[in-house]
Amino acid sequence: MVWTILSGLGRIAYRTELELSPTVVSGIQKGHRLFKEEVFGPILLATPFDTDEDALVLVSGTDYGLSAYASITRLLWEAPNSQEMESTNRFIFLINIQRSIRRGYISETQSRISVRRHIMTKPTLLFISMGELATHLLEAIARTDIFSTIVVASRDFEKAQKRVNNAVLGAGIEGHFPRVIAEQLDVHSNDFSTRLKEINPDFIFSAPSLLPWWKLAPSGIDIPFAGYTALHLSLMQKFRNQIAMANVNSVWIGASFPDVINAMLNRTGFGPDYGIGNVQEPIAKIQMGIGRLLNCAPNDVDVKLVAQHSFEYFVLNDHKPDQLPPYLLKATLAGKDVTQIAETVLREAFPFPYDLHFNRVTASSGLVALQALTGETEKSIHLPGIGALVGGYPVRASKSGITIDLPDEWSLEQAIAVNEASLKWDGIDEMAQDGTIVFTAETQLALHKLLGKNIETLSTEIAQDQANDLLNALR
Repeated sequence: MVWTILSGLGRIAYRTELELSPTVVSGIQKGHRLFKEEVFGPILLATPFDTDEDALVLVSGTDYGLSAYASITRLLWEAPNSQEMESTNRFIFLINIQRSIRRGYISETQSRISVRRHIMTKPTLLFISMGELATHLLEAIARTDIFSTIVVASRDFEKAQKRVNNAVLGAGIEGHFPRVIAEQLDVHSNDFSTRLKEINPDFIFSAPSLLPWWKLAPSGIDIPFAGYTALHLSLMQKFRNQIAMANVNSVWIGASFPDVINAMLNRTGFGPDYGIGNVQEPIAKIQMGIGRLLNCAPNDVDVKLVAQHSFEYFVLNDHKPDQLPPYLLKATLAGKDVTQIAETVLREAFPFPYDLHFNRVTASSGLVALQALTGETEKSIHLPGIGALVGGYPVRASKSGITIDLPDEWSLEQAIAVNEASLKWDGIDEMAQDGTIVFTAETQLALHKLLGKNIETLSTEIAQDQANDLLNALR
C-alpha cells in the first residue's frame, strides 16, 4: 500500500513525543485504519473522487464523525472566489449528510437523493409527452436559465425536434440560448426504462392523456370531469411503472389531473412528487383584485388557499358564482388580515378562455413551481397533487423540497378534509386509501348513458379497460 505525506502544510516533526505538525496524507485506501478511525491529531486525509455521490460513499465509510481542516493561503479579508465557495459548501453538505446517516435521521438511499438534489448547480429537465401544456411550458422554460439541459422526448422524434427548434429559435430571438435536445422515447417500448436511466434527469415533467380535456365534448351527454379520469390515469400508470423500473432519483411532476391522479398512484405505490396549476391559478386574481381595491402592489398581498381542481372553474368564470366548492382562504397585507376583501374579489365575474389558450396559464404555474423547486431559498407557491394528498395546498418550496405552509388556525387534517369534500364537485364521491375512486350518482348515470353499462368505480387495475371503453365511445 503506497501513501504519501504531502508537503506544503508542514512535515512530521516531533517537538515532543505528543506533538505533531499539521500533516496532509494522500493515497490512503478505504480499508486503512487512518481512513476508518478517528484521528486525534492534526492529520487530514486527502482522497480524490470523481462525483459527489462517490464522495458520499467515502464519508459514509466510517463509524466516527468527520473532521474538517482548512488551509488559508490569502489574507482572511480577501473574498474567496465562487469556485472555492462552491467546493466548501459541497464539503460541508457532505459532512452534514454523513452525520444524518450515522444518527439514523436518513437512510443511505435518501442520502444519495439528497446529495443529488441539494448540491447540483443547474439541474436537467426531461419532458415526456409533448402535448399542448408541455409545449407551452417548454417555451417558457427555454427563456430562463433554470436548467443546464432540457430534453424533449416523444415517441415521434420529428415532432420532438420541431418542438425543440421552435423553442430555441424563439428563445434565441429574445436573447436566451438554452441547451435543448430532442430524444425519441416511447413509454410503450421495452427500452424506455433503459433510455430514461441513460438520460438520468433531475426533473421529469409529464402530462399525458389518451384524449385531451379540450376534445372531451360528447353531444347530448353532460359528463362530470372525473368521468374521463381513466383516459389520463391509464397513461400515467404506464409512466409510473417505467420510471420506477428505471430507478432514477428524479423529481417527478405529474400534471394530468394531478389533484386526483397523483394521489391514486401514490396510494398504490410509486407516484409523482407534485403537480402544477389548479390551486395556483386563482391566486393572481385575488392579488390583483385586492391591489385594485386597496391601492397596493398585488405582490404585497400574501394569499393562502386550500382548494381542489374544480374550484378554479367556479372563480375563473364569466358569471358570479352562486356557490363554491369547499375551500380555505386567508389573505394578508403587511400583516393585516384582508380575507373578507379576498372573498369578495374571488366571487367577481372573470371571463376566461377555457380552450387551448388556458394551457399558457397552467404553464405559468409550472414555471413558477420549477423556479421554486430549483431555488436556493424557499418561495411561497401553491401546488396540487402532493404525494398521496388530494387537492392543492400552499407550500414553501426550494431545491430542498417542500413544506405545506398553512396558517396557524388551520390544521392539516382540516385542509385534507376540505379537499376531499370538494371531490364531489368533480364527480367523485370519495377516494379510498387504496386509491380507488367512487363516482357520484351523476357521474355513474352519465357514464351509463355514454357506455351502455354500469361504471361505479375506477382503480389503477381497471384504468386501461375503462379508458378503452371511453375511447371507443368518444371517437
